[in-house]
Amino acid sequence: MPLPIPLPDFSALWGARAPETLLGLLACAGWIASEYAGRRRTWMQGAARRRSSALDRGTYPIIAIALTLSVATDGVLFVLGVGPELPIAVSLAGLALMGLGFGVRYWAMDTLGRFFTNPITIRSDHVIVRGGPYRWVRHPSYSGGLLIAIGLPLVLGLPAGFLFAVLVCGFAYVYRISIEEEALLTRFGSGYAEYQRETSRLVPRIF
Repeated sequence: MPLPIPLPDFSALWGARAPETLLGLLACAGWIASEYAGRRRTWMQGAARRRSSALDRGTYPIIAIALTLSVATDGVLFVLGVGPELPIAVSLAGLALMGLGFGVRYWAMDTLGRFFTNPITIRSDHVIVRGGPYRWVRHPSYSGGLLIAIGLPLVLGLPAGFLFAVLVCGFAYVYRISIEEEALLTRFGSGYAEYQRETSRLVPRIF
């Protein structure tokens, strides 16, 4: 008996859309590998594997949920074949964006070292880090994360997924930054306020 609801043609993923499929798998594998490498590097520099105190007021789970929703949306849209077929150049541009995001995020994590945590945590020996990418932006690890999130739907050729990632992940990161900077201003006062005046949040000289 035929199913009342037609299933998507999964064979198309390995047909005309094979390049996007392979690039998407490569991008996701790179994402996982870069996150592990970055976190391992911070552990080697003395970062705690478990939080001692958290000030993020639930913003870390919000980012995790936003990224999960973004990736899940990309997967669903791609499998269902939603949206126009875009040139392979768009996929390559998305892969380049993700690669840039990997690099920026790893550089930020390596520069922050033992002070890098997922939940917002301020240690007793905390200092304002101004080296590496922190010379230009205050939250380069989030800049990298956002580049990765918006790059993946481009790899898969999904304009709707790109817009979804910009809106959902962008909101999550900006909200997280507002909470994090509130905690840093409380801890460092005028020193952090001066650093705010000298740098941008996510994009140098823009935002």
